[in-house]
Amino acid sequence: MLRIVSDFRLTWFVARGNFTPMTQQVQPPTDEAALFAEYRAALDAESEANAAKSRAAKAVEEIEYRIRDLFEKTGRWEKGVSAKASGVTVSVVEKARATYDPAKWPDVFKWAAANDLTFLIQRRLSDKAVAELVENGKALPEGLGIEYIKQLAFRRS
Repeated sequence: MLRIVSDFRLTWFVARGNFTPMTQQVQPPTDEAALFAEYRAALDAESEANAAKSRAAKAVEEIEYRIRDLFEKTGRWEKGVSAKASGVTVSVVEKARATYDPAKWPDVFKWAAANDLTFLIQRRLSDKAVAELVENGKALPEGLGIEYIKQLAFRRS
């Protein structure tokens, strides 16, 4: 039977005590019921791991919103501002996001086709591709533009 212990790091171990290092031969169960029981235990362990991962992701997202709120309230919501503590560096960065006027979409689409830039069009605009065009000096048609939004970038330090 597999069991997971989670403290935001997932640690796997075998509760039945039949864990063997990968260098040793492992005897798989030959009894159908035992094999099904082992499979069920693995499924349960996977479900527990997924639930723990989901809880951790939700906790991280909620804390990121609180950090953003703190940066905004303390006047540090400006590109280039960073802070470091507890092995984490938080920086305010800008990310390009493509925008368009829905009324001008047919014109944008025609412009992309006429200029052999259809790679820009997906189900939504490709932020990166439009930003690269602007960075490379390409003029955008009326109705297509770039806006810069601030967001936080996290890394372990």
